[in-house]
Amino acid sequence: IVTILQTQTQIPLNSAAIAAILANIKAESNFKSDVWNDARTSFGLFQYDKSGGRYQDLAAKTGSPEPDLKSQLKYFLDDITMGSFKKVGDMLRALPNTVEGAIEGTKEFTKRFEIPANKEQKAEERAQDAPGLFNRLTNTPSNTGPLRNPALTEQDASRNQSVLDDIAKRRVAESDNLKRGADRLAQDEEALVEFYKR
Repeated sequence: IVTILQTQTQIPLNSAAIAAILANIKAESNFKSDVWNDARTSFGLFQYDKSGGRYQDLAAKTGSPEPDLKSQLKYFLDDITMGSFKKVGDMLRALPNTVEGAIEGTKEFTKRFEIPANKEQKAEERAQDAPGLFNRLTNTPSNTGPLRNPALTEQDASRNQSVLDDIAKRRVAESDNLKRGADRLAQDEEALVEFYKR
């Protein structure tokens, strides 16, 4: 699943975006591409509703009522790249490649792509898996596993550092702005005191 998500899309997805997708796949199907729900009304990785347009479109395009894993992921990637869920794809591609990005992406993906009942609650629940998945994707030393992709590690580390640098710069700028604001406030107070002394 990870390899296909990393390599089979026209616009690359970073580790935060992939973690967001995986957290939802885990909740929907536990990574099983051939699974139906108990009532046999939803199928596959993303548990597309059998009576809904996405399942019917997927089955029609693949010529199978139970498309294999690669077919499901290709359909999904096309859908978020140039299909009806392009805005979800745009959201995923804009995520900062950080744990926070993975958490936020998971919540948004739940609410905007999966759209389960009680979507706000489900989004919070699914987001709990995002940090662990992100750490495994980026090969964080404390949490390595089969999601490791050494080829991406250096690239992801560079992106993470870039994001951290940007955050640090913004915080310095915000601090400077606050100091300038406080100085102006103090000057205004002094002017008011002088005015009322007259």
